[in-house]
Amino acid sequence: MRGITLTPKVDRSSRITVRQCHYSVPARFIGQKVRVLLRGNELLVFERREVVARHPRLTRRFDFRDELDHYLEILLIKPGAMAGSTALVTARRNGSFTEVHEAFWAAAGPPTGTRPGPGR
Repeated sequence: MRGITLTPKVDRSSRITVRQCHYSVPARFIGQKVRVLLRGNELLVFERREVVARHPRLTRRFDFRDELDHYLEILLIKPGAMAGSTALVTARRNGSFTEVHEAFWAAAGPPTGTRPGPGR
């Protein structure tokens, strides 16, 4: 595969910054460095040889791309964490919040110990 290989560190919001753009990765990588292949029109994130995240390449500085599935691990630990999250709002707006996500959300239960997000 051709492209530029980078090793950014995953921040506490489960995002990496590549060329001043922000991309989500699975939450289990928070605090770790990941291997990234930056190609002309996409960005691939690897754990060893396995692709764990794939995003279209962003071109505007400070833009971000969040994938709801990357944050589901957090929802299991802290049910109220996602209520007002950017990933959730984006997924609902673009139609990627599926019935499977809704079932996962319902199974996680109501928020506990956190402030409810907008619309709750």
